[in-house]
Amino acid sequence: MKNPEGLNGSVINWAGDDKNYINPYVYTYKGNGNYDVKDRLIGQLNGSLIFTEWLRLNAKIGMDMFSSDTRLMIPFYFGTASNQLMVYEQNLSEINADFLLNFNKTFGDFSVLANVGTAFRNERDKRLNVLSGRFKMAGLISLSNSSTITPEEYLGRKKSKFCIRKCAVGV
Repeated sequence: MKNPEGLNGSVINWAGDDKNYINPYVYTYKGNGNYDVKDRLIGQLNGSLIFTEWLRLNAKIGMDMFSSDTRLMIPFYFGTASNQLMVYEQNLSEINADFLLNFNKTFGDFSVLANVGTAFRNERDKRLNVLSGRFKMAGLISLSNSSTITPEEYLGRKKSKFCIRKCAVGV
């Protein structure tokens, strides 16, 4: 798993000097300080209220929550401005709900079918990504040991609201 750096900035490995060499195991090897933790919670509730045989209220609420915590340490340098440490956190939550009132009744020879309701969606996405430059002191895997620190932060919110209606009259 060790990838020493040669004099010209390329990685020394069993294949020889190669500026494009990437050891695929380095990204999952926990001995380098790497971890990738993901948690997710998904749930949904459905319900109906029947007021009469011709009037009903249906409701649905759903939730999806996701969090990710990643730390990726690259223990070698390609002779480019590569970062040796990446710390990434993301929290995403989404709530969806809809309510529908249904009217379905016959009056003599006429029938009336009507629906009215609302739906909404609320989404929140929060991310923090921190990239380090090359480490100042070998063997100390820490953002504080970085030659440069590049933080990136994102906060996104989306809200959507809808109105639903339909009416049909028949003979």
